[in-house]
Amino acid sequence: MEALLDKTTILDTIETEYKAFADLLAPLDGWQLTTPGVIGAWSIKDLLAHLTVWQKHLLMLLRETLEGTEPAPLDDHSVSDEMGYWDEQFYAAAKARPLNEVWAAFHATYAQVKQAIEALSEETLKDPRKFAWLDGEALQQIIASETYEHYNDHALAVHVWLADAE
Repeated sequence: MEALLDKTTILDTIETEYKAFADLLAPLDGWQLTTPGVIGAWSIKDLLAHLTVWQKHLLMLLRETLEGTEPAPLDDHSVSDEMGYWDEQFYAAAKARPLNEVWAAFHATYAQVKQAIEALSEETLKDPRKFAWLDGEALQQIIASETYEHYNDHALAVHVWLADAE
């Protein structure tokens, strides 16, 4: 198990990785942001929509946690295909959205997630026994996978794609 972080470090890490990802994309033009092929058929715009959806999912989990309710699973698909299934649903739904709308949603959900994390206690973030639905994981591990680790994973894909385009 990886070392657990304090809330300040979690928030700082989220902000650092978010900024690094946004800075990577900032100099790109509309064509680069909407050209398919970054990850499969996905463009950078599609990656932003994907990140936004998973930030919204995290936000829902955090809100339910603060309310003291156990989050419902996404659906009854098997764990092995659940993420791919939902990613395809989100991709199809976001495909026609304008780039500026996708950017705005990405930034807005990022801010909302940070605000929700700020409302959590250290115990809520760190205690792997606090929530049975997490099967022994600390809440911060879910937060990491849906924020800074997720940004970093997709930043690596963008770096590779940009290098291949040169």
